[in-house]
Amino acid sequence: MADPFWEPIFTRLIDDPGVIADIIRDTPDPVLIGLARKNPALWRVCNALVKGKTITGRERFQAVLEEFAGREQVLRKVLFYEWVNANPRTLEFPTIPITGETLSRLESGEFGTPLKISILARIDPRGSAKPVFDKYISTYNKPAITSEPQAASDAPPADQGSGTDLLELRSELKGLRRKLKEAEEREASLHAKLSEKGERVAALEKLLAGEQTKSATIEIRIETLTAELAKWIEAAPRMDSTPPDTASASDLLDRIAALEARCRELEAALARRTASTDRLESELDEKRRTHADSESLSRQIERLREERTRYLELMDTHGRALPARLLLTSPAPGGAPDDKVWIAEAPGYGRILFPESLLRPASCVEGEWVMLERDENGTVFQARPLENGWKRDLIGVLRSDDFGWSLHSEERSEVFPLPHAFPGFTSGDVVSAVVLPEFADRKAIAVPVKRLPAPSVPAAGAASELKAGFVTIQRRLGLLGMEVAEFTRWLKQQDVPFVLESDAIRFEQPYSALLAALRPRLPMVPVCERDACREHMPAFPFPRPALQDEICSICREEVEAGKPAEAQVATYDFEGRRVLIVGGDAVGAAYREMLAHHNLEVEWISGFVGLGGARQGIGNVVAVVIVLKQVSHTMLREITAAARDAKVPLLYSHRRGTTGVLATLAAHFRLEPKQG
Repeated sequence: MADPFWEPIFTRLIDDPGVIADIIRDTPDPVLIGLARKNPALWRVCNALVKGKTITGRERFQAVLEEFAGREQVLRKVLFYEWVNANPRTLEFPTIPITGETLSRLESGEFGTPLKISILARIDPRGSAKPVFDKYISTYNKPAITSEPQAASDAPPADQGSGTDLLELRSELKGLRRKLKEAEEREASLHAKLSEKGERVAALEKLLAGEQTKSATIEIRIETLTAELAKWIEAAPRMDSTPPDTASASDLLDRIAALEARCRELEAALARRTASTDRLESELDEKRRTHADSESLSRQIERLREERTRYLELMDTHGRALPARLLLTSPAPGGAPDDKVWIAEAPGYGRILFPESLLRPASCVEGEWVMLERDENGTVFQARPLENGWKRDLIGVLRSDDFGWSLHSEERSEVFPLPHAFPGFTSGDVVSAVVLPEFADRKAIAVPVKRLPAPSVPAAGAASELKAGFVTIQRRLGLLGMEVAEFTRWLKQQDVPFVLESDAIRFEQPYSALLAALRPRLPMVPVCERDACREHMPAFPFPRPALQDEICSICREEVEAGKPAEAQVATYDFEGRRVLIVGGDAVGAAYREMLAHHNLEVEWISGFVGLGGARQGIGNVVAVVIVLKQVSHTMLREITAAARDAKVPLLYSHRRGTTGVLATLAAHFRLEPKQG
């Protein structure tokens, strides 16, 4: 259906190549790529100029598109209407009166960029607007306009993520607009048909009422004639016994035959009227159902309008959203002593200040990433943490050495570096801290939050605190078992004075604090809950329970939360295939031994070194498995490029254990477990 407003304007501008060229320059790359994909002949020429959602050769792409648009009117029309739908704010200009402030509003950018105004000048049919456009365009000529897409491409990288969201929202909004327009056109058509059929039903009902009146009159006439005939029949026996007149009897018989024929005609007419009435009633029911469908369509249109409004608000909010990294807190300028502000750093925008209260009650720390919502003036009015699902709280002891500050956890035997020295904390403090996960170039770090009181230590002379039994030592160190000889040898290496007794060890200081300080340095090995692993546990002097995400030192499997340990791992036959495993340093070279039982030849490379000479050997393997939990960004890029050049399949394992890698390989080669 032709648009009554835009069709005359398009007809006037259809042969103006300058308008089509400006529209192409002002249309985003994803929209132009989408239009080119729908035209096979155009796409064959433009395919080499496109990479993903970006046009690499913009000038060549534009020239080809202009050439095709010059030959195809349909393509010019699609470009024109795409631009009209994508620039509602610019097209509000023809609806406002021309005043002395109109030029200043154009110059302020209220109605779009100079390139958009250049296109608008040829669309607006008002003669009073021409001097304003001429003066504006003389100030902002086209060379300045054509540089705008390049400037947009040089925008800070921080806007690219938001720009992608905006393009997706804008595309979805266009789809909603098209659906809304189609629904409105369908509603108008249904209303027109309903009105036409309503008039026809009214006329048929009027005709039916007249026919019913005629039918009633005929029925009354039939009853009258029937009564008259009955009177004639009753009167016949009371006549004289003389034979009746032959002519009178013949006339009576003819009259009776005529009446019977008329009755038959009236009965047939009545049957036709009854059928017509039934048909009209059926049509009336159909019209009522159509009217109900029209009301349902109207409600659907209203819901689409509400959804469109919601998407517009969401697009406006996302357009001003900004990711930022927290740097530090500072007293609020000119505020109360308790008022503080966060100083954050946003890519491409520099330093940003906003009230600390916007992040409450969330406990955010330095180095954490947040999402900032800004109003039209650029003021931050809302802040949302982005890392709440991955950061965790930890209690540990601060240590300082030549390599900097670090936090030592006695619970999990973990050590996390601190980004810098924090005022108010000293080495040896027991603190509660927040551990931020590894993200991009940031390593996993700990940020101390609060100093905790040190545990009370009994008097040095208390004999009960100087002597500890073997079972007590094992429990205090969190061990599953302990070889006393190895433990005493290790104590000597640590220069800890002690006296070995038959069932205990006597120290020169309270053992509670001493064992707590020694625990992070004890060479413990994690052991999972599998029965087979617990049976082989005595092979290690200091076994402890494996925690979540740790690798068991015996079966080399990763411990997962809420997942019971498998009693027996399935066995496969890989027929001597050779594969390369990258990453998973917690298992490392043990992949070879653990997977050799499945007739699989394994080569392993650490995920934190360069690919180096191993690049040449990738062509000799049938698959490359990347363990995502333990591989650096550099190694990931190198191995991906090398596998692509060698045309070797790339597989990704989210688990570091041998079972996870084995399941990934078995699924790729479509192998079934061996029976028995």
